[in-house]
Amino acid sequence: MSAPEPLPVARRTLLGAAWAAPVVVAAAAAPSAAASPASPTLSVRLSGPSPVAGVTSWLIWVTNDSAAPIAAGTLMASLPDPGTGYFYSGYSGDVRWGYGDDPSGLTVVFVYNDVIAPGEEAGTLLLLIGKTTPGSTPDPVAILTLTAPGFAPVALPLTVAY
Repeated sequence: MSAPEPLPVARRTLLGAAWAAPVVVAAAAAPSAAASPASPTLSVRLSGPSPVAGVTSWLIWVTNDSAAPIAAGTLMASLPDPGTGYFYSGYSGDVRWGYGDDPSGLTVVFVYNDVIAPGEEAGTLLLLIGKTTPGSTPDPVAILTLTAPGFAPVALPLTVAY
């Protein structure tokens, strides 16, 4: 019996092999990317919803769960306004919270104007949000988004019950 003759390699096989090479490289690189450290987190404590003068109030506290301080003026909370079924009515709480800037005019932005040390909690943010149509169901939900440089954003669903 004679040795088997090699089969000719088709052009498609060569092109398929060339296209497969980058996939192997990407797959090999994926584990190192997956092993990179996760962003530090902001933990949140909420109290509410509570009725206040015909609107819904929420008390919000944010804790720095990282090993580094959060610089003054970099912790932000944003709320779309107007939202579907709700409107922003006002805020209060700790005097270190103030209004931030949103050039679009479609979001109310709050900025915390003090350093938040590792493991420490920012002062209270009191939000007042009203229902566009009182008594309507289901209750609308406002999404408050908290951000700080280097931290994963946190989206808080706030039910507007009143």
